[in-house]
Amino acid sequence: MEHFGETFRQLRTYKGMTLKYVTQGITSVSLLSKFERNECELTFPNFNKLLQRINVTLNEFMYIHNQYTRDNFKEFVALLRQQYTQGNVEAIKNRLNQEIENSDDLIDSRLNIIMIKSILADLTGEPVDIGDIEYLTNYLWSVEYWHDYEITLYGNSLHILPVDSVILLSKEIFNKGHLYTRLLNYRRDMYGVIFNTIRICIKKGRFDDAQYFLNMINNSKPSEQFILEKMLCKFWHGILLISSGNHEEGINICNNFLSFLQITESHGNYTLHSNYLEETIKKHEQKTH
Repeated sequence: MEHFGETFRQLRTYKGMTLKYVTQGITSVSLLSKFERNECELTFPNFNKLLQRINVTLNEFMYIHNQYTRDNFKEFVALLRQQYTQGNVEAIKNRLNQEIENSDDLIDSRLNIIMIKSILADLTGEPVDIGDIEYLTNYLWSVEYWHDYEITLYGNSLHILPVDSVILLSKEIFNKGHLYTRLLNYRRDMYGVIFNTIRICIKKGRFDDAQYFLNMINNSKPSEQFILEKMLCKFWHGILLISSGNHEEGINICNNFLSFLQITESHGNYTLHSNYLEETIKKHEQKTH
């Protein structure tokens, strides 16, 4: 188990729990003692029970074991999101070149490269190769239940897919991810995917489909823990109003959301959404003149 024993011993002793107490009804004292000295391994079910005994989740354990850093993929995505919000095209291109140089024959290697290309395409308008689009689409449909990886991959790449594929895949998102909808971060990522879908539908003039996905979020009744997502629903409602001709009401709703971002000092989000609002207003004015 990758020498997890030393980390487990650290957590157990921090909590003041003895070997005898922790192992009761799970395993032997001698076996856990050997595990903590990295002299043997434990079965996953027993390891999980021991973590529950010391009141530490598996995610917390891995975070501590990895020296208080997230796993490589989460760090990789977090950095890409930061660079995207900053509009740092050069940094994203450098990361793409690094991934290509270090690529192998594994599926996730190619998928990660496609995801970076997709993020670049959203900033620069450069097209993504049709072969990559087909590879991504086939992979997403082939996976029966999406995990965190698939949600993240799709959420950052859906804008390069044909709009009909996006609509079909996004309508399935709660089915493909239903095993994890009670997990806060996973559900937040799912909402993020649906908001991206709404943006794509509006861009393609599919306003009824955009409204469908907005209703999907509202009907899921997000709790107060999702305050940003609830506010984003208001913003996209405003964008849809502007697009359908209710110009003044839509702008007021969107500006209320932008004020919320200013108050919370969400500078990156403020820039992204204020720019999007300006572009929407310009498009509407061009249609009416």
